[in-house]
Amino acid sequence: AVSAALTGLQHSSVLKDLGNGVTDPMLLAGPSKLDALILDLNDIRDISDLATLTGLDTVNLSDNPVFELTALAENSGIASGDRIILDRMPLSQNALCNDIPTMEGRGADVVFGYATGTCGADQDGDGLSDGYEAYIGTRPDLPDTDGDGVDDADEIRAGTDPKVPNGGEGEGE
Repeated sequence: AVSAALTGLQHSSVLKDLGNGVTDPMLLAGPSKLDALILDLNDIRDISDLATLTGLDTVNLSDNPVFELTALAENSGIASGDRIILDRMPLSQNALCNDIPTMEGRGADVVFGYATGTCGADQDGDGLSDGYEAYIGTRPDLPDTDGDGVDDADEIRAGTDPKVPNGGEGEGE
C-alpha cells in the first residue's frame, strides 16, 4: 500500500513515513518538488535514486540499513542550511570518512552520533582508517582484531564480523 501511494507522488512539500516497511526509495524518484524526506524506521538499503531530489532541505534516514551515502554526497541540492539525519546506521568507511564531510563542507548539518572527518591514519595497515575502526569497534592497532587470521578490512568486505573469530561462522554448531 505504501509503495502504490509513493509511485504516483509528483509534488509534495514533506513526505513522512515512519516504520511502514518502505524498502525502495526509487519510488521517490518521481517527485520534483520534495522539500523534506522523513523515512526513518524503515528497511531502506539503497538510496542511489535520492541523487536526483535536489530540492530536499531535510532528509531523515535514521534506523535504516543504509551503508553508502554517495547519492546524498553527489546531490547538488544538499547545501548550507540543509539537515541530514543518519542516526543508528551501519555506514561504510567511505560514507563516514568522505561523504559526510563532503556534505558538511557544503554547509549541511549532518546529524550522526559519531565523529567524522578524514578518519585519520591506518596505524595497523589493514585498510581501515583508525577513525572508522573506532566507529565499528575494532582495534586500530591490530590488523586482525579477533585473531582469526583474516584482516579486519577483508572481513568487512566479506560481510563478516571482524570482532568475532571466523566472522561468527560456525558458532553454535
